[in-house]
Amino acid sequence: MEPFFSLNKMKFYLLCFIGLSAVFSLRGQRQLSPDVISGNIQVKFIPENKQIIGSVAYTFWVKSINDTLKIDARNLQIDRVSLNNVSAKYDYKKQLITVIPPYQVGPNKLVIDYHGQPKQALYFWGDFLDHSRFDQQIWTQGQGKYSSNWVPSFDDPTEKVVFSVAITADSRYQAYSNGSLQTEKHGADGSITWQYAMEKPMSSYLLMLAVGQFWNQTIKSKSGVPIAMYVAKGDEAHWEPTYRHSKEIFDILEAETGVPYPWKVYRQIPVRDFLYAGMENTTSTLFAQDFVVDSIGYNDRRYSNVNAHELAHQWFGDLVTAHSGKHHWLQEGFATYFALLAERKLFGDDYFYYQMYRHAVALKNNAKHDSIPILSEKASSLSYYQKGAWALFDLHQKMGDKKWKKCIRTYLKKYAFGTVTTDDFLKIVRETSQLDTDLFQKEWLESAQFPWDHALELLQKNAQIKQLLQLQKSRSGSSLNSSEALNVMTSNAYYPLKNEVLFQFREQPFEQKKEIIEAALDCKDLEVRQALAEFIGDFPEAFRTKYEQLLSDPSYETQEIALMHLWKLFPDQRKMYLERFQNIVGLPDKSLRITFLTLAIGSDLYNADATENYREELEQFCTNRYETSVRQEAITNLLLLHPSNETALIQLMEGLAHFKWQFVQFTKEKLKTIKDQAQGVELLNQLVAKVSLEAREKAKNWIAKN
Repeated sequence: MEPFFSLNKMKFYLLCFIGLSAVFSLRGQRQLSPDVISGNIQVKFIPENKQIIGSVAYTFWVKSINDTLKIDARNLQIDRVSLNNVSAKYDYKKQLITVIPPYQVGPNKLVIDYHGQPKQALYFWGDFLDHSRFDQQIWTQGQGKYSSNWVPSFDDPTEKVVFSVAITADSRYQAYSNGSLQTEKHGADGSITWQYAMEKPMSSYLLMLAVGQFWNQTIKSKSGVPIAMYVAKGDEAHWEPTYRHSKEIFDILEAETGVPYPWKVYRQIPVRDFLYAGMENTTSTLFAQDFVVDSIGYNDRRYSNVNAHELAHQWFGDLVTAHSGKHHWLQEGFATYFALLAERKLFGDDYFYYQMYRHAVALKNNAKHDSIPILSEKASSLSYYQKGAWALFDLHQKMGDKKWKKCIRTYLKKYAFGTVTTDDFLKIVRETSQLDTDLFQKEWLESAQFPWDHALELLQKNAQIKQLLQLQKSRSGSSLNSSEALNVMTSNAYYPLKNEVLFQFREQPFEQKKEIIEAALDCKDLEVRQALAEFIGDFPEAFRTKYEQLLSDPSYETQEIALMHLWKLFPDQRKMYLERFQNIVGLPDKSLRITFLTLAIGSDLYNADATENYREELEQFCTNRYETSVRQEAITNLLLLHPSNETALIQLMEGLAHFKWQFVQFTKEKLKTIKDQAQGVELLNQLVAKVSLEAREKAKNWIAKN
């Protein structure tokens, strides 16, 4: 049965879930005969051309003269290859460099000089020619996109290398990579070269770099590990709410794994238009700027789960890496489950069980059309993440906490800095618990079905979930009566139960549910008050003042829902409501500000002198000066106000050349709607000449083909 989820939060977290679904795909593993020991990368950029210039030196050990070294390099221009300080012959085809023997038995050194304009894995954000701005960034995403797009490296995750990375960039910026900062050298040309180095081996897909203007504070974990946490310049006031609970999460995960954090340093850096919610690059997580919030935004968009998930990957994925995509659940299932274990310590059992319940509902519904089990390279993200977490939860319950922790500790220590298969993990389960894993494997890993009945048994160990399930039976049977509903609303029940009551009474006339609504308003749970704002329906003038309390809730999403509802129900009060929000921006996606601008432009009586300024501001939000989360919302609303707005249509065509696939998909869907309208094609053809050169050909081709 479907639980109640806030529509606004569902929309955002769906995007995050998609974001967390970076595909762990392999080109096809190949056996690498030479043992690659270390890789020393040096890079610099021509950012206005989105160009990288680099060099990588690999030290590798050859056991036989018949060995052949092959290195992945996707669409790069190879300038020079040298082997043991002599120019080397090589074959470069099918995105693979094959270095022609002979090698010397023993240690060898290979150097590859290259340049390129990567189409993926390395991304440039902002106008690098505009020195009045400080929001330009360069960053990478290796998993699912391949680091070999920006540096010749190894797409096969089983090839682990001790990397060092030197980044040269303009002194206006700071640069970060994997490992500890070794040196920072200033050049005569106004550049700085930052040298980072790892001490232990890692897979190439976990290589990272980030360049931009950042501010940070560093704290230390209980065990003494430096935790450096960054925000973009200008976001200093958002540092604390963004990183709230970070030290606790780190300390909890060290305790839960039973293994000390395996690296020397940990840093977290938010970047603009990141492709996913976060990415666990070794020692250095990158995550989406959308999680950088103020103290009010913290109540709407908490980073803690992504924070814990990516940190957990430092053990499950970075320290111990799945041997192939078939075993990807060993990374994502573990990170999802251990993130929830960390949050359980922070937010309690009710929170933990409710999240597990939400995952169970999603998995039950997914099983109706998903026929691929976890143990497959083609499994869905929902299977790898949520079903993987559920499998581990069940295993944890069967083993008991003491044996579970011994198993995890043994697993991590035995396979540290190596790769694993599911059989490797299950063998340790058997050795530490004497548990028969055959049934577990068949039920959770080899079946595409989700064991709903068994899941309910585990969930109902929590009294709040047990009561929630009882409440939900009223949806299909006898309806919940007002007295029972009021008892729930005035109790200390966890918020999902109260939200369920509001959901079930959403269609009832106001007078029949007035007491329930008033009890919800008296509730201090922000989630309950937001559900009330969303599901209250129409109400009389006499209740307006009470409902207006929600405009002051410490939640931008609640404020936005309440504003739109009041604006709709009470036209005579629109000016008052809009004046109240004229200086509030809201979350990083500026949804509240965009809603204000939309309503202000659409309100005939509100500040007619400022209407043109509001329209210009909304049009600005459509442009590439802003992240795609802002642009998407602004374009949608601007087209609602003015279906043929020139700025919105041009920016839709500009979006076809954007590196973020989610935004490209949005622009195509919107353009398709416009094209299908009368004279839509003619309108787009008239405007395509105003599109930038980078996007113009894509726009012309799209119009011609679709």
